[in-house]
Amino acid sequence: MSCPFGHGVPAGDLDYTPIGEDPLPVNPKEGSSESGKMRVQVPKGITPISYGDYLQLDGLLSLQAPRSTHYGKPAHDEPLFICVHQVYELWFKQTLHELDSVRELLSHATKMADESPMLRISQRLQRVTVTLKLCVAQWDLLFTMTPMDFESFRTFLVPASGFQSVQFRLLENRLGVRPAQRIKYHGADYKEALTPEEAAVVKKSEEEPSLLTLIEAWLERTPGVKTTWWDTLADNVRGRHAEDRAAAEAIEDEAVRTNELACCDINEKTFANFFSAEAHAECMRKGSRRLSHEALKGALLIFLFRDLPRFQLPYAVLLTLQDIDTSLLEWRHKHASLVQRMIGTKMGTGGSSGYMYLRSTVSDRYKVFLDIANLSTYLVPRELIPPLDRSTMEFSAFPVPTV
Repeated sequence: MSCPFGHGVPAGDLDYTPIGEDPLPVNPKEGSSESGKMRVQVPKGITPISYGDYLQLDGLLSLQAPRSTHYGKPAHDEPLFICVHQVYELWFKQTLHELDSVRELLSHATKMADESPMLRISQRLQRVTVTLKLCVAQWDLLFTMTPMDFESFRTFLVPASGFQSVQFRLLENRLGVRPAQRIKYHGADYKEALTPEEAAVVKKSEEEPSLLTLIEAWLERTPGVKTTWWDTLADNVRGRHAEDRAAAEAIEDEAVRTNELACCDINEKTFANFFSAEAHAECMRKGSRRLSHEALKGALLIFLFRDLPRFQLPYAVLLTLQDIDTSLLEWRHKHASLVQRMIGTKMGTGGSSGYMYLRSTVSDRYKVFLDIANLSTYLVPRELIPPLDRSTMEFSAFPVPTV
């Protein structure tokens, strides 16, 4: 019988000592490993390794080199500052690892019309969300510094800046932040803050398919996108809008009537922009929408019919994409708040406007999946939602009632 914790090694082959007893002196045998008083049988073909060697702790723990110490003015809080930012870079590395995997799986799913990878995609995107939430919480460590604590070593950092984090720029581009969305840094392209080698890597990432691009292609093939179902939905919505307008016009109080009619105008225009391919194209040209018309319709179908088996996992994916945007927005906000607390409105160490620049990035401008976040705008009462046609229902693995 194998021990469940012995990685397939028969329990009888494990060299262990009962709790409370000292191990007997033994000579190390081939295929065994001793660390202090611990002895275990190492599977054949595997080289023994210790915890410290596996994590390369000697190298890892020697990477914190406070510049304040180098200049003979050691600042107590600089090691914390270094550790927090090094851990950020490790989490960015892990996040990129997950996003690259998701992008590859999505590409396969779309090309092969294969939904089997969606569970893994959902799980890994959820892992990205949890990782980003950790990154948000990590700012709290730096909030334990006082402005004077930071000032004691800030001078030694010039001209280093978080703006130069290549991995964060890669993360943004992998998700789908487009160059046109970015706020200029000193009026120049953000890549100019990087070395030529780093800029080349980041430039390449701009040209690769982003998560947004792949999600768009995946949504475009949602069952039901290219059916007359949309004409029926549009007719139902227009009918309800006509009823609302008639009710508003019948209101006797002029101020209330005027307000209600203004709401009718807004609702009618909002849905007209959604149903019209031409209006949608104009919104994309202006930058207020990022997904194609068919992709946006696919996403709305998933929202409206999220209870269908075919749409349950896609719905979870769309929610997770919104969580990623939210977590990144929270990360940017906390970063800006920390900078304001530490240096006020002073210029940043890298030469940016500091807090003012960071504050400008805390907006929908940097939300990648903004269209999905805005989908609730187009949700309508259930009685207005027409049933899907038989072929779409069958494709969605939902039992079709027989007449």
